[in-house]
Amino acid sequence: MGHGLGFISGNYYDQYSGYGRIDQPTPFDAYAQLPDGRRLADMPSPSIETGKALTSPLYWSGENAIKANNGIKPPLYAPSIYEPGSSISHLDERTFSQSGANSVMTPNLDSGEVFHLPGSLLLAMIDDMRVKPPAGIAYGTPQPPQNVKALVSDKSAIVEFDPPVNFRSAQISSYEVKNVQSGDSVIVNESPAIITGLSNGSKYTFTVSATNSLGTSNTVTTNSVTPQAVWKSTVIDSAADAKYLASGTYAGKPVIAYSDSKNGDIKLATYSANKWSTKVIDGNSDALGKTNNDVSGYISMCTSTVGKKNYLHLFYGDLKDKDLRYAVYDGKSWYYEIVDGDAPSIQDYKEFPRVRGGSDVSVSSACAVTTAGVQVFYRDESQGILLGAVKDKNDWRYEIVDGDKDTEDRTTGDVAFHMKAITVGKKIHLIYDSVRGFDLDRNVTRGDIRYATRSSAFVEDWSYKTLDTPGEGVAVAGYDVSVFNAARGVNLGWFTGSGVSFPDPNQVRYQTFLSSTISNVSTTNYGVPNSPIEIDEKSILFGCNLRLCSINKADKSISLVSSGSIKDGGKSNWINVNKIRYAVAGVSGKLTLFKP
Repeated sequence: MGHGLGFISGNYYDQYSGYGRIDQPTPFDAYAQLPDGRRLADMPSPSIETGKALTSPLYWSGENAIKANNGIKPPLYAPSIYEPGSSISHLDERTFSQSGANSVMTPNLDSGEVFHLPGSLLLAMIDDMRVKPPAGIAYGTPQPPQNVKALVSDKSAIVEFDPPVNFRSAQISSYEVKNVQSGDSVIVNESPAIITGLSNGSKYTFTVSATNSLGTSNTVTTNSVTPQAVWKSTVIDSAADAKYLASGTYAGKPVIAYSDSKNGDIKLATYSANKWSTKVIDGNSDALGKTNNDVSGYISMCTSTVGKKNYLHLFYGDLKDKDLRYAVYDGKSWYYEIVDGDAPSIQDYKEFPRVRGGSDVSVSSACAVTTAGVQVFYRDESQGILLGAVKDKNDWRYEIVDGDKDTEDRTTGDVAFHMKAITVGKKIHLIYDSVRGFDLDRNVTRGDIRYATRSSAFVEDWSYKTLDTPGEGVAVAGYDVSVFNAARGVNLGWFTGSGVSFPDPNQVRYQTFLSSTISNVSTTNYGVPNSPIEIDEKSILFGCNLRLCSINKADKSISLVSSGSIKDGGKSNWINVNKIRYAVAGVSGKLTLFKP
């Protein structure tokens, strides 16, 4: 009865090592108290100390329950030999087993014992948990902060740190971050600390310490960083966040298709006569084949020319119906249709021939155009496979590209959370990730980078290759991918993470298709690499602590493109405007161009 109302501890006890753990303390744990007044929720986790607390006397500290128990803290059930399912999350058996209705939350039920009412003590304890528990008491001075590091920013630095090992029991009140060069310091309550007023081009280091009511920890010194100026920026659309985007050249003009999450639209920006114009392409309208649904998700773009007519092809997800939509522009009008996802049922991956299905196909896509026609590749979120569709006159011809079997160089991994495609001559180059394992929190524990090519529109012509896989310091390869056709061959880029950085990536990797050598760049001074990643012949755009950075492939140096925030999972591109190369991304909620 009481457990469903919050009368439960989040503890775990290892009977072999004696270690106790409370990774996610519950409100119950905040009121469970050791005899010396420390809260169970504040114990270091995992630790022998917590293990001892779980097998020693514990008491309830809520004032309502103390009042209901005649002014005495109610003891909890904490036998010296831990009992899974019983210890901590019950009232003490010896004290309350004969207390009438209050024995309802003891661990044992006597023969013939029946309860019709919860008891005044249980009700009082639940009342205690309805309000914020009082702060715990500090127990010992803080140990030093952990994982202290400084990151490059513009005329500033970002200092990140994790709390001390004993942060729960120490009841940290503040952290001091001091500029070693100037002696100036700032006081913050949590990470990160933004240190402003610095000079670009000068080197800085910082110290970090933790303070509580009993004292201050030893300081920890960061790595050195040199602030640098960001690139010059031009806002194209201040009303759209442009989390997802794709860019290219259509009829000789630079174009950017991008999302507007606020309104649920897909928009198009076109550069003509030295200015940008924007218009809504789909979303919030059912006119002329459009949809009223939210379509502000993943976008892929490709172009084609038939005779003298140019075509702009956009593929994007319907976030409500989970369909893959297609919009094509012929220079005069837009035409719309659903590619896949609108069938009444899911087609099992074992079934052939392939037909239009009812899976969720709105997550990711990549398109390419060859002489065989328009082709689009997209993730089947319902089954974890990579699908394809080829435009065959007025119909679509469907296929499974990968993820369905471990023969013929394919994989049974959960594929294509991220993908990119390009056409070089008659050949399609498709790069995508393949997840081979998750933990209980859905963090990827094993991942590969997959690469597929073909020079036709037939499924049997695919050739497959695994570019990167766990081993030699790599636990997970993936997170996001990129591909670009350069003068010296197809360039491919992706992220990798090690066991040390788990669950985050810590390296940018790239390779030329014809080369077997993989190059690595560590992003330590710029933060965790994250989506987007966009490679071209000279550089690699990538997210750096939810900002935007660029790697110069010639010397592997990193520059800060923007200190504004990009959305987690957002996209970017390189684009040429008037023969000048720009980066384009949605930064701080605006579609923005960046020039080095």
